[in-house]
Amino acid sequence: MTTPLKLETIETHQIVSYEDLVYAAKVTIGTSPQEFSVALALSAPTLWVPHPHCSGRYCDKRRKFMFNESSSFERLHTDTTYDLDSTAGSAKVILGRDTVGLGGSNDRRLVIKNLTFGLATDLQPFFSQEPFDGVLGLAFAELLTDVNPPIMEAFDQGVIEEPFFTLWVAPHEVNGSKVGGAITYGGMDTVNCGPIIGYAAVNESITYGFKVESVSMEKFVRDETHPAFSELVPWIEGPEYVVEILAKLAGAKYNDDEEKYEIPCHSKPPAIRFMIGNNEYSVNYTNYIIQIEEGKCVFALKPTFERRWTMGLPFIRQYCHAYDIDGERIGFATPLTNSPDHSSTLVK
Repeated sequence: MTTPLKLETIETHQIVSYEDLVYAAKVTIGTSPQEFSVALALSAPTLWVPHPHCSGRYCDKRRKFMFNESSSFERLHTDTTYDLDSTAGSAKVILGRDTVGLGGSNDRRLVIKNLTFGLATDLQPFFSQEPFDGVLGLAFAELLTDVNPPIMEAFDQGVIEEPFFTLWVAPHEVNGSKVGGAITYGGMDTVNCGPIIGYAAVNESITYGFKVESVSMEKFVRDETHPAFSELVPWIEGPEYVVEILAKLAGAKYNDDEEKYEIPCHSKPPAIRFMIGNNEYSVNYTNYIIQIEEGKCVFALKPTFERRWTMGLPFIRQYCHAYDIDGERIGFATPLTNSPDHSSTLVK
């Protein structure tokens, strides 16, 4: 068992990929520490794991926090349950308070004392087949009264240097590898990421919202400013009338039955370019063409009826994301590892 680090530090931990759909990190809870695999969610500000009495098909295969075995656990608001939603699933929770370590039992953990978190009594995961246990919310605004988000509590207690974290998402899964990338708490990941190219001003704290000023591909340019959100979802989602044009230029065709754009796996269409702040960011075909089975690939842009963009994994994989909470901005940096051609496997 490892000992906690000294205060005010920066620490990088590996994240695990489940079929390029969900990315999970390790945390420990309690005294003595119990380890959990938690899906990372950018639009949720709370940590939750299953309650010992959580039952049913969504709970049965997940680790549960045995709070009776923790000498530091404190249960809160015993008569109140809360509904928590994230891209990795939803849960009904009661609240508890305990020592939480960012990192697993074999990692150099960042230990947060008396963190308030959720104990899920009922789960409805969106990806129910994936073997993560709970969710680690990385948003920085309070959703529940007096429940400080984990990243902010770590900073407030002096556990990390800054209210800041960096995500590096590795190239698509290769040959079943589960290595998904890394999360760096408290500062920049200088091992996996190059210098920051530019920043997007964050104007929505729950969802890390910013603005996309234009989208282009080859000679096509759509100069329209729309809200955008950073989230760990498999697609880039955008206005239907723009995505349709981009798909056509890429040579993708819509499959009504599967509700996806399909594209030949050997295709090498041009980059899709997004103007954010004062910089243009290109997403290459290696990140927006995803193989879902042998010889079958999809164009990983998804049309919506809303005039907004969700900048999901194709964009996050293309650029390291540095979430500077104190500066209310997201920095984008070029990863120091290149993506191979279409080696991803995406569950339908």
